[in-house]
Amino acid sequence: MANLKKYKDVCVVDEDNIFVSIARAYLDPKDPTRYLVGDSSLDVEPPLVDKLQKHLAKWDNEEKRWKYILRHEYETNPEAEEKFEEPPQAPIEGFTEESAETEAMDILYFIRENRLKDTDPFVLVAYEKGTEVPKYIQEYRQKLRDIPNKIREGKFEKPVLSDVYKTTSENVRRTKATDLIVFNHWPKTPDKITHGL
Repeated sequence: MANLKKYKDVCVVDEDNIFVSIARAYLDPKDPTRYLVGDSSLDVEPPLVDKLQKHLAKWDNEEKRWKYILRHEYETNPEAEEKFEEPPQAPIEGFTEESAETEAMDILYFIRENRLKDTDPFVLVAYEKGTEVPKYIQEYRQKLRDIPNKIREGKFEKPVLSDVYKTTSENVRRTKATDLIVFNHWPKTPDKITHGL
């Protein structure tokens, strides 16, 4: 039998099985084949770090997995603790959570750049006439440009891949870009602008 490490990381939870922190469990000096895991600790993989900013993680003993509860719901109404929000799953085979997030952001940038291009004629006309770009066009363009920063700042939720990705790759190719992601923070399109995306 291979020698075990002197200690391993375990998850500390409170009386409601809510994740509190990571701790070290050391080898039992009387039995070097097992670790001394305290009553308030779980010998399981830790919850997803990126979920812990807005969620509490609660260990489900029956399903043997972490479930995620929106912090504000739990803090304002502890009875809501059973209303779990599950972490996003990789939408199709071959996607990890990280690559799915990258794909969704790439699509968002693609849509945003095309929507900015759709407003370029207004800027060009104003330039040729020596006039100012209409204020509503300036404001709309700025809102489009601000989207990535607002996502980084946590003011907007990140886009996620839509259920189209759970079907065939052919369906994905035939679907227009705006239907490939779920993102609810696009600014209202001015009446005079028509978007292909």
